[in-house]
Amino acid sequence: MALKPSSKLIRIYLVLIVGLIAAGVRFYFAERHVIDEDEPTYLKSALSYANFLRAGNYEQVALYEVNKQHPPLSKILNGLILLTQPPLEKMHNKYFNTGIPIQNAEGKPWGMAARYTSVVLGTIASMLIAAFDPLAGFFFATQSLVAISTSVVGLEALPLLTSFLSGVFYLRWSKQSTQNEKPPKTTPAWLAFSAIALGMTAASKYTYSIVGMSVLLHYAITCFREPKLQRLFPQILAWAVISLLAFFVFDPYLWPDPLSRLRNSVLFHVGYTQSTTVSAAGFPFWQPLVWLSTPFYSLYPIYQGKIIFSLDRLISIFALAGLAGLWRKEDYQDNPTRLEGSNFYFIWLVIGLVVLLAWPTKWPQYVLIIMVPLCFSASRGAQTAYRWSKMMVLTITRKPTR
Repeated sequence: MALKPSSKLIRIYLVLIVGLIAAGVRFYFAERHVIDEDEPTYLKSALSYANFLRAGNYEQVALYEVNKQHPPLSKILNGLILLTQPPLEKMHNKYFNTGIPIQNAEGKPWGMAARYTSVVLGTIASMLIAAFDPLAGFFFATQSLVAISTSVVGLEALPLLTSFLSGVFYLRWSKQSTQNEKPPKTTPAWLAFSAIALGMTAASKYTYSIVGMSVLLHYAITCFREPKLQRLFPQILAWAVISLLAFFVFDPYLWPDPLSRLRNSVLFHVGYTQSTTVSAAGFPFWQPLVWLSTPFYSLYPIYQGKIIFSLDRLISIFALAGLAGLWRKEDYQDNPTRLEGSNFYFIWLVIGLVVLLAWPTKWPQYVLIIMVPLCFSASRGAQTAYRWSKMMVLTITRKPTR
C-alpha cells in the first residue's frame, strides 16, 4: 500500500527530526570528548594522504603502508577533507594525542574537520534509515556506540553508511525483479549500485562486508519462493564481479601488488586474534551481547556526560522482541510503513551475530556491523509492543455486553 500524500509529508518531517537529533547528539559529543584512543593514528594517516594529494604525489596514495591492516578509503576521505585546512607536514603527539581535551589540542582544527566528517556521515545514515523506517532511524541516531563511533576520527562512519546502501539497493532490485512481469529497464542498475556500495564498504573496513554475505543468502532463499528470480543468477554473478572490481578501485593500497597486499592485510587480523592484547582482555565469547545490551557510555567514565541521551537497553529489548516479525516479509499488512524485505535484515542480523560470537577479537566497535539490522528489528519490536499494548487496553476498557 502506497503512502498517502499526507503520510509522505509526515515521513519527510520525521526524517528531518531524526536528522536533527542525530546531528545534535553527534556534534555535542564531538565538541566535548577528549581525543580518543585510536584518533591520533587515523588522523596521522589522513594527514599523510592529504599531503600526498596536495603535493601531487598521487602514486604515494597507493604506496603508503602505515596502518595497512585496515583498507584506506575512510582515511583517504578524511585526507580529502583535511585539504580544507592549513598545510601541516606532520601531526606531532603534542598536537593531537590520546587523552588531551580536544578544545586544548594544537591539532584541533585538523581533528575537528575529520570528526565533523564522521558526524555528517552518521547523520546522513540516520536520515536514510529513517526514510525507510523512522523509528529505526531514531534508534540508530541515538544508540550510544553508534553515536560515539560516528563522532570521532575513525573508520566506522563510512562503512556504516555504504553497507546500508548496498543492502537497500539490492532490495530495490529484488523487489522490482519479483513484483513486475516486465521489470523497468533501470532495474539492473540498482544491483550495480549495490555492488559498488559493497566494494566501497570493503575498501573502508573488511568486517562490514558481511552485508554481501547477507545479499547472497537472501537471494538464495528468495529463489525458492520466487522461481522467476532464478533466471537472474547471471545478474547476481555480475554483482559479485562488480563488487570485487569496486573494492580494488577504492582500495589503492592493493594496486601495486593486489594478492600479496590483500593477503598480508587479512592475515594481520587472523594473527591479531592470538595477540597478547586480545588474550589480556579476557572477553568471553558472548561479550558482543554485553556491548549490545549495555549503554556503552556507562561502561567507561571517559564517555559519561557527553552523550545527551541513549536508549541502548530499550533498543536491545525491542530488537529481541522484533526478531520473529523481522523474518516475516509481509508482516503487518495493515501498516503502510511496514519494512519491505525485512527478512533480509533478519539474515544480516543473524549472520553478523554468528560472526561476532565466533571471532576471537571482541572489541566493542565490532558490533557496529549489525547495528543497522538491529535497529530495524528494534523498530519491529516496538511496533509489536505498541499493538499488544493497544489490544490489552481495548480488552480491559471494553464494556461487557449483556
